[in-house]
This record gives sequence, C-alpha cells and structure tokens, in this order.
Amino acid sequence: MSKYNQNPTLILKFFTFFILIIFSLAFLAHRSEAAVFSHNQSQGSRDTEVKALQQYLNTHGYPVARTGAGSKGQETAVFGPATKQALIHFQKDNHITPANGYFGPATRKVMATVRSAAGTTPTPKNTPTTSLPKPNSSTPSVIIESPKSTTTEIIPIPTYTIGGTIMGLTGQMTLRNNTTDQLMLTPNSARLFTFTTSLPTGTNYYVTATPGSITEHCYLINNSGMVVSTNITTIQIACSTTLAESTPINPFTNPIIPSSAPTIHELSYTTDGNGIITGSSTQSITLNTNGTEVTATPNISYHFITWNDGLTNQTRTDSNIRSNQTYTASFTINNYTITYTAGANGTLSGVTTQTVAYGSTGTEVVAIPDANYHFVSWSDGVLTATRTDSNVTSSLAVTASFADCGEIVTDARDGNTYPTVKIGTQCWTQKNMAYLSSVVPSAIGSTAVPYYYVPQYQGVDVTEAKATINYPIYGVLYNHPAALTACPTGWHLPSDAEYTTLTSFLGGEAVAGNKLKSSSSWDGTNTVGFNALPAGNRDTNTAFYFGSDTVLWSDLISGQTAWNRFLQVTASNALRFADNRGLGGSVRCLKN
Repeated sequence: MSKYNQNPTLILKFFTFFILIIFSLAFLAHRSEAAVFSHNQSQGSRDTEVKALQQYLNTHGYPVARTGAGSKGQETAVFGPATKQALIHFQKDNHITPANGYFGPATRKVMATVRSAAGTTPTPKNTPTTSLPKPNSSTPSVIIESPKSTTTEIIPIPTYTIGGTIMGLTGQMTLRNNTTDQLMLTPNSARLFTFTTSLPTGTNYYVTATPGSITEHCYLINNSGMVVSTNITTIQIACSTTLAESTPINPFTNPIIPSSAPTIHELSYTTDGNGIITGSSTQSITLNTNGTEVTATPNISYHFITWNDGLTNQTRTDSNIRSNQTYTASFTINNYTITYTAGANGTLSGVTTQTVAYGSTGTEVVAIPDANYHFVSWSDGVLTATRTDSNVTSSLAVTASFADCGEIVTDARDGNTYPTVKIGTQCWTQKNMAYLSSVVPSAIGSTAVPYYYVPQYQGVDVTEAKATINYPIYGVLYNHPAALTACPTGWHLPSDAEYTTLTSFLGGEAVAGNKLKSSSSWDGTNTVGFNALPAGNRDTNTAFYFGSDTVLWSDLISGQTAWNRFLQVTASNALRFADNRGLGGSVRCLKN
C-alpha cells in the first residue's frame, strides 16, 4: 500500500488543487476574449467600446499609436484619426469593403470570428499569415461593410473653419491659432488664409502672426473670439516694413499700396427687383476707407430678407474696402393670415385658417347654423353666410354669429317679409301678417269659411286691396278659420297658453298691453319690440272698427268662439277674450 492510499486527505487536497488550475486557465481564456462589441463607431465617436476597440487593435497587430494616447496601455474612449487608420488596415487585411474606417456590423462579425478561431491572431498584410480561413477559391471572399446597416447613428459634431484676409506681406509669415494650429504664408500665397483645423461651437480662437523678417510688422483685427455655429472669415492682417528713424506704419490707417494695385474700388448695391436702395447705390471708395450708409427699402407688400453676403440688417455701411464688391438685397412678398371662427350654435365649412399673399384671394368659407338657428353676420359686418375674401392686404380674424331669432322671415307664398324679435324664450314676428289670397268687404262673413279683409277696404280685388294705404302698415284682418293658415312654413298661430307665456314674461295681463303697444304709432311703450298697432277689427255686425284697438287671434277654439288678446287705446292691460270666430282680427306668428 502506497503512502497516498494511506493518506486520503492528501489525495483530496491534490485533486482540489488540480480543479482550481483548470478553472483559472478557463477564466483567463474567457477574459482574453471578453470584449463584446455592440455599437457602430466612426471618427468622432466617444464610447467606452472605442477603448475596447483600441485594445483589440493594439493586441492584434494593428497599433493605434506607438506612444502616447491610443498606444498599448494608454487606450482612450475617443475614436480619432489614428483609430480610423488602424481599423482601415484591419479591414483591408480581412477583405472588408469599403475599407473606410467605419466600425459596423460586418467588421464586428469578423473580429468575433477571429477571437473564436482557436486563439489565432491575425497579422498585418505584409506577413505570410492570413487572419481568416479562405474559401476554396483563388479569389478571397469580400465582406461588405455598409453604414446603412447601422443600429446606432453617430452624428458628427459640426466644426467651423478659422480664417480671413491678409495684405502687404513681403516675406514669409507664420500664423498660429491658439498657439497650436500653425500655418505658413508667403507673399505668393497671401490674400486669403484658412487654418487646417476646424473648431466646434463654443471654442475660443486666438490668432497671432509672426513675420519671418524683423523689418516687417503685421497688424491684426478681429483675431480673437468664440466660434458660434459659423465659419470665421473676418480676421484681418495687414503688414508693412519699418522706415528708417520712424515707428512702423499701421497699414489699416496708412495703407501701403503696391504700385500695381488699384487705389479706388467700386461698391455697388442692387436689389432683386422687389425693393429699392435708399442711399448711394454706386460708390467709388479709396482703398481701406469706408463706404456710406445704404438701406434696402422694400416695395409695398414686400419685406426685406437678407443681402447676398448673409447680412440681415436692412441698413449697412461697409468699411475697410479693399476690392470691388456688389451686394444684392432680397425681398419676399408679405403673407397674411385669415382666421374664421364659428360662434355658438353654428359651424363652418372650408379652410378656417388661411395664409394669403398680399393682394391675393382666399378660399370660400361658409357659416352653417345649427338646427332652429340662423346666421346673423360676421364680426366685421359681412352679412352673407358665404364669403371669399379678396385683395387681402392685412391679417384678418372674424367670427360668425348665429341666433334663433332676429332674422328677416320671407313668406314664400307672396314674398312678404317680416322682421322678428326674441321675447323671453319666444321668437315673434314684429309685424301683422299680410298674406292675402283673396279679399272680401266687411259685409261678408262666416265662422267656418276662411275670409280675408283689409282694414277699411270694401272691395274684392286683391291687387287693389294691397295698394291701399292701410295694407302695408296694418296687414290683413282674418276671420278665425283664415287665421289658422295665415303663418308661413316654420311658424304658427300662437296658442292661448303661448300668449299667456308672453304676458307673464311682461309682468302679467294687467300691464302687458302697454308694453306690447307701439310707442310711435300708438300710446304704448313697446318695451320688448312687439310693436302692436291699432289695426282695429271686422266686427260681426259687418263693420270695420279702426284706429283704437287690435284683436290678436290664438288657435284655441271654444265652440263658435276663439280666444284672443285684446289691446285698446289708453288701456294698459292685454285682455284675454273669447270672440265669435267670424270676427276679423290680426295675426302675429310664433316660431316653431
């Protein structure tokens, strides 16, 4: 028996130690392949996976940088130009096209395949080893990497250039922006300059100039500030040489002009045809001096937008002129808003908010009343429910109003019209009815056959009766059978209860009569606009009684009589009375 058989505890410890070694090796192997990429990346991205991508490239033969940021052990979370170049090399070696440094699904898939390929490591293209197994073909497979397959869009931060103009340079010049971005200029290259590095919004810039000769001095204006969503083009540099026994000349105030350079430049101001230039539209300006003020003045119905150089002030004075310039002002026609609104108890059809150019015409809008209501007017006084506004020269907002009373009612049977008035909850005609299908003298009467009379007229000719002085003022007197059909469609002869509703609203029968009678043609106060007139009546004794009272029929029949309201001169009451149905009385109609 061996000593291991003799010591079980020692055997157990050895076995446990062996298992721990196996798990540790597996854990380290897993750690070496732990990087999992899920995001699309491109130059400008800032992401924790960018650091993992740099680590992958640095450890697989595609170094991002040899030293400093991005090098092995100093990887960053910023996807810069160096990361892009290293990724392009990897894409070329693995036949990913286009090899443009975009880290998308196809490249991630290749990296995942490489990591799982039995621990193999791809090598750069100039080594004999390839990174992926090749298919059975003499032509390597091509993997397409398309930005269209992105799942997370990376939006690059916009940047803006820094630059301006330079004049008078005779030798070499070194420009620096923020002491780091350097630009070399020579007389041949000088006039316009732009630094190679663009800056994002919110970044400060500070430009300095260092001439190559101690005899040259340069002056800068607008050379510092902050980038705010636009390219900087306003930096101005002017250079000159020193004169013996004198201080340097500032070319902004004392310009040094080459003999071949023009000393006079033309400033021209024009428009797109929809406005004029106020001020001198053509100016001859000495080099490096200022022009005079001009204003872009729009024509009637137009407004100013901008000058062609982006200036949005209508009035401008151009300074430090160094070349011929032409500036054009642009204008656009005024647009106005028309807003249509429906008041209570109605709706509108058509476009209710319209944008209309100056002098143009809108589209049709119709005000539609609800059931039992009618259109009254628009708030600007237009009385037609349908309107189309033309020759629009200003914005407009109007409201349609509706009512259930107050309209002019036209009787379709004869064309007679009747104003209406709302009293309490009721809608009444303000005139006695004048419908006259036939006419008889006062001597003819009946309690069953409809008969029509005109106050004081004793003939049978309808045309002649309508031509009398009383007909248009007092209307027609109807016996009760005729009164039952006197009202036009949509209106009716009031019931006895409806007359009671009217007199109760006015304070009761004892005082209602005075309030119902006309104040101009009778002795009442016409408090609510009923405007009752002394049309009189055709008595059953076959005579007309005219000028001192009026009888207003209701529809309530009681045997050979019918109920009415009787108003008299000097009396304040509205007497409820039952008269013989053969009596001739007036009719007022109530809206259904």
